[in-house]
Amino acid sequence: MKRLTLNPVGGYIYAIIAVFLPFLYLYRVTCQWNPFVIRGPLFVAFYALCVGSSVVTLLVSRLCQFPAGGYVPFRGLFIFMLGIGLARLCQGIYHQKPVGYLVGMLIAEVFLWRLGELGYKRER
Repeated sequence: MKRLTLNPVGGYIYAIIAVFLPFLYLYRVTCQWNPFVIRGPLFVAFYALCVGSSVVTLLVSRLCQFPAGGYVPFRGLFIFMLGIGLARLCQGIYHQKPVGYLVGMLIAEVFLWRLGELGYKRER
């Protein structure tokens, strides 16, 4: 299969779109941008969209060919999404709320991230 060659600027633009897509959904549903003030089920939906956009971004990065070291925006996207999830996990534990779904989603995201990095390193 022929790989697409993606300009590094295009990779950064795609990563920015993938970051803002869940926030646009959040604004559309709640009319606010802050994911830390919404209730549990809505945050789980928001975070599922975050994980989904991260996975789609990972798949796109595997289909495209980047110049030397061009995987950086996608790694940063996963770290950003993981940071949001960990911050909300700490907030939920502090307020003694159930965080089981979020823990499962965080574990799945870390697993997919590591799996994607292993596949990316093997292809190089």
